[in-house]
Amino acid sequence: MRAHAIAACVVAAVLSSGVGSALGAQTPTKKDTVAGKVPGAGGQLELAELTKQLQALKTRVAALESELAKKDNSSPKMAAKFQAPFTIVDENGKSIFTVGDDQYSAAFRGRVHIGPGTGNNYSVWFHDQSGTMVASMGEAKDGAGIIATLKGGRVTAEMDDLGFRTLNSTGKEIGHLGPNPAYPARGRLVVSGILALTDPAGNTLVDAGADGARGMVRAWPQENCRAFNGLKSPQCLEGAK
Repeated sequence: MRAHAIAACVVAAVLSSGVGSALGAQTPTKKDTVAGKVPGAGGQLELAELTKQLQALKTRVAALESELAKKDNSSPKMAAKFQAPFTIVDENGKSIFTVGDDQYSAAFRGRVHIGPGTGNNYSVWFHDQSGTMVASMGEAKDGAGIIATLKGGRVTAEMDDLGFRTLNSTGKEIGHLGPNPAYPARGRLVVSGILALTDPAGNTLVDAGADGARGMVRAWPQENCRAFNGLKSPQCLEGAK
């Protein structure tokens, strides 16, 4: 559509310049005629030059149309463009979505906020009604992606290129699933507490953990590890003291 508009503008300019009217003239002037009202050499030369100029204009218009067609097909369509920072508010004037160009600590933030973190890394932050962060998703300073959940301002779980980690209320890691730091090509599952395997109904079938300073694995339902003739039941494995 834009290409046709440009072409129309160029043709209109050509016609208004007098080229079109000159080409449309059917009756040669007296200066350029000979016997029998046949155009003389001067009129034919002028007509040939105008025809050449018009052909050049047509070629340029065709090139512009081709270039615009390429841009229309390759460029993504954008209905509108906004300059950060800006805020979207609800019907009561409360900020519900903000986009900023300041670092998170200095930015004005709505319930959902997009902006740079502590460097050139950008993230999306989610807040509760008091403004406390409850989740975030974006790019870490080292360039890796990271997702975090929080409660009361404390991180409860994180997932990044190092794996998935859960933390207790004091911020101590209590579970990790991801690459083994000592052997990055291998995986590792670490649990601080009890590892349990259950049936579809949620009943424990096997669990593993610690009994004081000793490791223990139990197979249910006979999980009590009672001694029989001085031997432990085969339903229980217990580390030696």
